[in-house]
Order: sequence, then C-alpha cells, then structure tokens
Amino acid sequence: MVASLLTGEERDIVPGARHVACAVEMADTNRIINVAFIDEAQMLADPDRGAAWTAAVMGVPAREVIVLGAPDCLPLVRRIAELCDEPGPWQGFVCDPHTSGPCGRAEVSSLRGAVH
Repeated sequence: MVASLLTGEERDIVPGARHVACAVEMADTNRIINVAFIDEAQMLADPDRGAAWTAAVMGVPAREVIVLGAPDCLPLVRRIAELCDEPGPWQGFVCDPHTSGPCGRAEVSSLRGAVH
C-alpha cells in the first residue's frame, strides 16, 4: 500500500497515494474520508497531549472511526462517543501478535483483502 506520512518532524507526500499515516496533531479535519484509524488512544488521558487525541476522536470526518489503544482507554472512548451521540457498536480485543486469535497474525492476514 502506498501512503504519505505526516508528523511533526516529517512530511513525505507520495504523489498518487490514496492513504495518509499521520500523527493525530496532523490529522486533516476538513477532508471527509471513509475510514480513520486512531492509534494509541490511551493518550486521551495524557495531560499534555490528550487534547489532540480527543480532537481526533471527536472531529475526524470519517464515515467509520476505528480507535486502537490499551484496554483501559475504552471507558474514555465510550464517554467521548456518548457526548457525540454516537452509539457504537463497540468491540474490545486483547491483541497478541503471536497468536491466531483476535488481532493475531492469522486474523490480520485475513483482513488484508478486505482493506485493499
């Protein structure tokens, strides 16, 4: 998959790329997209950078938002969704890349075709 990269330190725009990987602070909140993945959601609780994650979860103009993070961030994500009048659905997974269970290698491999 070809993707551009935007962080506070890097700006690597790939001509023709249909995907962008970026730091939450660099997320484009003006362009409607199909899917947004927001990783490290446990940062919602961070006193210094939590506002950036909150803005991303609440403001990304995506048809579907997938929030990834440590299990203890789920109540924060649910509360934000409640404040935004978003009912869910919610699924929690404990990910272990060394297994074939949820989020493991076998499941990720089976998702590749659906993502492209």
